[in-house]
Amino acid sequence: MTPRQLRTRKRRRPVAKTAPAGHGSHETDQREPLADARIRPLLERYVSAAGATLEDIGDGLVELHVPAGDRAAFNKRSLIRIAFTLDALERDPEAEIAVVGSPLVEQLVDAIRSRGSRVVHGFVPPDVTPNAQPGAPVITVTNVTLGEPRVVLARHRIVSVLARIVVSAGSAVEEHLVESGCFDATTGVAVPAHAAARCLDASRSRTAKRRSTKVAKQLAPLEPARSPSEVVSIVLSDLRRGFEPKVQKLRAEAQAALATELHRIDGYYASLVRSAERSSGASSAAGRSAYEAEHARRRAEEERRHRVRVVVHPVQLTEWELLVERAEWEITTADQAQRGLLVGERWLNGAGTWSIACPTCSTENPASIALSKSGQIACNACALTCGVCNDVFSRDEEIALCRVDQSPICSEHARICSSCGERHCTTHETLCEEGSHVVCTTCVQPCALCTRAICDTHAKTTKGSASRGARRLCAECACQCAGANESVGRDEVARCATCDKDVCDAHQATCAIDGRVHCAKHMRRTDGSRRLVCAEHQHQCALEPSVILASDEVTACGSCGRSVCAHHTHECAEDGQRYCHEHSFMLRGEPGRFACEAHAKICHLDRAAYRLDKVALCPACGRWACTTHRRACSWCGRSVCLADFNGPRGRCSTCLSLATTAEPPAALVAIAGELLGGATPSRWKTARDAEHTVVEVDAGWKRRLVFSVRHGETVSSGGKTHTLVGSKSIEKD
Repeated sequence: MTPRQLRTRKRRRPVAKTAPAGHGSHETDQREPLADARIRPLLERYVSAAGATLEDIGDGLVELHVPAGDRAAFNKRSLIRIAFTLDALERDPEAEIAVVGSPLVEQLVDAIRSRGSRVVHGFVPPDVTPNAQPGAPVITVTNVTLGEPRVVLARHRIVSVLARIVVSAGSAVEEHLVESGCFDATTGVAVPAHAAARCLDASRSRTAKRRSTKVAKQLAPLEPARSPSEVVSIVLSDLRRGFEPKVQKLRAEAQAALATELHRIDGYYASLVRSAERSSGASSAAGRSAYEAEHARRRAEEERRHRVRVVVHPVQLTEWELLVERAEWEITTADQAQRGLLVGERWLNGAGTWSIACPTCSTENPASIALSKSGQIACNACALTCGVCNDVFSRDEEIALCRVDQSPICSEHARICSSCGERHCTTHETLCEEGSHVVCTTCVQPCALCTRAICDTHAKTTKGSASRGARRLCAECACQCAGANESVGRDEVARCATCDKDVCDAHQATCAIDGRVHCAKHMRRTDGSRRLVCAEHQHQCALEPSVILASDEVTACGSCGRSVCAHHTHECAEDGQRYCHEHSFMLRGEPGRFACEAHAKICHLDRAAYRLDKVALCPACGRWACTTHRRACSWCGRSVCLADFNGPRGRCSTCLSLATTAEPPAALVAIAGELLGGATPSRWKTARDAEHTVVEVDAGWKRRLVFSVRHGETVSSGGKTHTLVGSKSIEKD
């Protein structure tokens, strides 16, 4: 921050501070402090420990003379000017700013650490003379007997920690210098305020401690302190309690900022997903999946960024030694089973009054105390009574609350539920009938069907969407629905006739053909009637395979045997059977009536279908022709189709193609001889077509005989005789 920025900041905010009402009249303070209240004592403490010089050269402005050994920590500077107010900074723009997070504080902390993180101020001379008369403690004792006091004089080590705390929450990063209270390293309890004040006064003093330490060794021995890990744990707990309100405020602000940011992110990615859904195809699904994955990543990133993190950097451990009078009362229970020591202390610095602190929670002069089974002393605030055996135990021992009634329980009567994993007392334990194991009474409830007592681990709960609603069932009364893959009761399922799996009422249906129950996976609706049919009774039309039909909606074609629906079949007008489109024909002149191939033929001239009595095979070409398209040949007498009939001449194409035959077959000669009464013709003409061999012979006297013989036969199929008088048909043999 530049001096110009600081001057601008001063002009924008008021700096006048008036004294509160009731404290007299004071001059208005026009100076705006910049420094943390702990930086000046920290600086003075460093000056005292390092042998440096600190001079006040102005109002709110000091000058630090750095020793040669510490100049490396201050960028090799021997003289540093430090400003504690805006006015001082304006008077000397080259001065350093004494605020937490500034380079000066960083350099000061490094210099302190380079000289050691522990400062020992030695023995603090007492203010009060020992008297060895504690008197009776004004504390109520519960179920114990108080013995005679034993008073000793000892030296205790007092500790305090200065720490730098960095708090990050979202985009906000704050840095604080926090100093813990003063704690007794021997007992772990907090030192009274009057004694702690004497320690802080002694730390500001620059007098040598060597003589006072020698005197202290003569007065009383130094009591052994607790382990460093215990001392650090006690001090950090004090720092945590003092700084927790600030952390809670930052956490609330971070949660509000996180909610705003997540709302913005959710809206942004929701619009992207909607735009991806408007497109079609595989690209739409791929784009939607990519947006959803990126959305989840961004949400997780913001949640991590707004998570409150507190980092504690211990800067300096300060130690003092104080004289303390300790009074110890032995306390025992009525049955002499447990014994303990009640300790009272009288710090000989400050007020010099006797006090008794709870060794568990450090509460000073509690209203009452009790003795636990393990011999530990607890006050009324931290003593707990077991709900089973009514024995007292302290919070330092294993603490547990029964999950059922939230009453305290001792370690002897505490159990861990194998179902929920939480602690419960022996009074509230029961047996699960499914696994024959002990669980708490909260986790056990009766099965909705068989009423057996089942714990949460072995119980299955059906969903509210089930046919009988949400129910708690045991493993024997619950089964898995194959339709939705979820637990349901055995009283709401049936066996699928296709796959033989359990299917609930909501995911089962009855086949319209066989009336049996099937699961939804094996049921389909027909495309025509929309009925539900099982896989066994699902059929397809051979002429439209993409359509699902029921078995009673298709029939076998009487000609080809394929399964065909009613839309693609017709009933034959002759035999009443149904035939597919390919093997049934609509009859000409009979609208809406059809006939099969066996009972109808198609005229090759008009491509229409006719009943058998209305069509015949043309003997010339061998094709079917209806009566409308047939004509009788005037020469051979046969009925032929119009395609093989010459209208102007009145003859068929075979008769027009008769050719002279010199040597006719013997069979034809025999037939001609029979027709002529034994006479032998002189001239022969023959022609062959699809069905017959047409023969023309000269019978003499201008008479012609024309007859036809079917292929493979030896008799005449009919014919005509032609004379000058006219033509006459001959009978068939």
